[in-house]
Amino acid sequence: MKIIQTSKYAQITGTSKASLKRKIYKIITPITQRIYSDESWQGVSRVWKAFDELGLDWNMTDAYYGTEKYDKTMPPKSKTWKFEINFINERNRQNIIYGTLTAHGSGTVDDPLSSYDITVNMG
Repeated sequence: MKIIQTSKYAQITGTSKASLKRKIYKIITPITQRIYSDESWQGVSRVWKAFDELGLDWNMTDAYYGTEKYDKTMPPKSKTWKFEINFINERNRQNIIYGTLTAHGSGTVDDPLSSYDITVNMG
């Protein structure tokens, strides 16, 4: 795997999608193995910072709160961010890893997101 500096981001090149995902999971797994209690999405910010430190060319594509389908007046129980990671694969072709990061509320009934844990899924 090579890292080539291009403009603002370093470009990951010469690796398979599976290999790059394993490398990312290895770095972010410790971040996702704890409960956070903050109002500024500190755990989520740590994942984004890890992406930057790895030199990934990534961008967030969507973010939304998860609410109860049957009662929209209830406070949200999760927040999800969708992202994309661009890289050049081992065949020298542009490739994209699509992923979601979800903060799952583990707080109180009145404020489920007062504490949360994180999961990251990439495909």
